[in-house]
Amino acid sequence: MQVGDDCWEWQGKRSNGYGYFSLNGKYVKAARFAYEMFIGPIPEGLQLDHLCRNRACCKPWHLEPVTNRVNGLRGVSPCAVNVAKTECPKGHPYDAANTVIAANGWRKCRECNRIAMRARQARKVASRSAGR
Repeated sequence: MQVGDDCWEWQGKRSNGYGYFSLNGKYVKAARFAYEMFIGPIPEGLQLDHLCRNRACCKPWHLEPVTNRVNGLRGVSPCAVNVAKTECPKGHPYDAANTVIAANGWRKCRECNRIAMRARQARKVASRSAGR
């Protein structure tokens, strides 16, 4: 492990970027071990989030116990990127007045829905008029 002012970079084996080692025949995550040695036990149901975004970092002060959801939403996954968006693709705000949550959990823009409904109605009226 390289120790410095910034991250404590794990120099041993890694899996998916996270450092680990064998202790008494069991694999141990290096960051968890360091956190528990310097700070204390990780509360039940929580996992460590690398605040420095460096998976190989073992510096306990760069780690924070959080829920799986919080950890995931702090990352760069497509889910995290979408949750961070404050506007729909057309620029309307995702706020309480303009957002509806669909059955699948996705956010929908009310203004975009209104515009689409008006356009459908206009096409319907136009097709009825053309048929006469």
